Amino acid sequence: QGFLAEEWYLQPIAEQDKRTSSEHMLRCMLESLKKDKHPKIRMATAHAMHPLLPFTTFGRLIRDDPAETSTIVTTVLAACGPEECEELRVQALQVLQLCVHECYKHLNADILQNMANATLGSTASSSDSVTVQSIDVWAALALHELELLEGTAPATCTWTCKD
Repeated sequence: QGFLAEEWYLQPIAEQDKRTSSEHMLRCMLESLKKDKHPKIRMATAHAMHPLLPFTTFGRLIRDDPAETSTIVTTVLAACGPEECEELRVQALQVLQLCVHECYKHLNADILQNMANATLGSTASSSDSVTVQSIDVWAALALHELELLEGTAPATCTWTCKD
C-alpha cells in the first residue's frame, strides 16, 4: 500500500481518484492496525500509512471532523505503547508525527494525555530509536505551535510524501 502511494505521487492520476482510493485504504489500514494480532502485519500497516496519509488530507480537511481525527490518532497511539515491538512503535510514532501537525486543532486534552503516556511515559525503558522518535513527535507539535504564534503557519496542508 505504501508503494502505491509513492506511485500515485509520481503519476498524473486524477486527484479525486487518488482521494477516494486512499481514504478507503486508510480505513482498511486503521482496521488492520486495531484488529490484526500479528506484529509484522501491524508494522507493515503502520509503515504503509506514512506515505498514504498525505493523499487523505484534503478530504479530512473538508470534513473537519474531530471524531475522525480522534479515531486516527487513537488507533495510531495504541500501536505506540510499550507492549508493542520496537519496529511497530517506531513506525507508529512516525505516523503520529505527521498526524500532530494536521490534526492539531482537534488534539484535545484526552488525546494529548494519551500521547504523553505513549511517548514520554515509556522513554526511560525504550530503545534509543523509540525515544528519539517520541521526542520528534513533540518537536513537531512544538514547531507547529511556534508557527501559529509567529503567524507563519501555512493556511493549507503542508504535508508532502517526502521526508
